[in-house]
Parts: sequence; C-alpha cells; structure tokens
Amino acid sequence: MFDSTGLPRVLVVDDEVIIADTLVLILNKSGYEASAAYSGEQALELAPVLEPALLITDVGMSGIDGIETAIRFRSLFPACKVVLFSGQAHAADLLHDSRKKGFSFEVLRKPVEPAVLLRHIRSVLDSSDERASPDLQPDRPVIISVAGGSPERPAPASR
Repeated sequence: MFDSTGLPRVLVVDDEVIIADTLVLILNKSGYEASAAYSGEQALELAPVLEPALLITDVGMSGIDGIETAIRFRSLFPACKVVLFSGQAHAADLLHDSRKKGFSFEVLRKPVEPAVLLRHIRSVLDSSDERASPDLQPDRPVIISVAGGSPERPAPASR
C-alpha cells in the first residue's frame, strides 16, 4: 500500500499509453509512487507485487474493462481505493451493471485537469471508508451519473 518511504502506491491503468504515462509522471512528481499498466489484465498481474493504495483506471478498455478491473481489485485488496475515469458516455451503463453486482463507483470525466485530479486523489486517500466517495465540490471533476444513464452536463456559462 505504501513504499518504504511512506509514499502511497498508485497504479494507473489506461490502454492509451500516453495518458497512463503522463498520469504516472504527474503523480510521481506530486508525492506518490505511481506505476502504469496498459490493460486490466496487466494491472491484475502487477497487483500482488505493487499492492497499491489507489487504483486509477480508465473504464473503456478492450479485454477486461476498468469496472471489472476495479471489482477484481476490491476482491483482492479490500482497502485499495478506486478512481475510475472515462471519456465515453456508455460508462454510465457499465456503472449501472456494477451496481447490480453490489459495487458502487464514481467515474471522473476525461479530460481531468491535473490539479483537480490531485485534489480528488488526496480526498479519496484521506477518506476513512475505502468505499466512500468524498463529497464533490464545484471545482471537482464532473461525475458520470449512474442513475441517469448519461453524463451530467455543466450549466452553460452566462455572458
């Protein structure tokens, strides 16, 4: 869960290599020990070695998608916190299916500003309940609704 210096271990999973590698760079420069995996399968192979405190995974990946990866992580490491992100509207349908299986996740909409993502990660890691989601504030990422089936849309800015 933490490296020898006390840094939280984070596993970033995205089949878009540049996104995964960029997030790893940002996290490593921000006080985390981050590693990348480029598929759900690879993430599950790395999990026993890394034992991450946090899993950040894209939802829409070929093979094992991000939600199934998160469900399997929760089975292997119940204390591992999970942050999902997606640029695809169909993530709401996948979340609905996971809720039927007894798992509830929030999904951040891509793209996410690094500063906003880092604040969200700190909130998630600081929460005492590993399944709890921090209360979202206006400056936090937009969450894809699990009930509505489509992404929440921010109100248009008035001029």
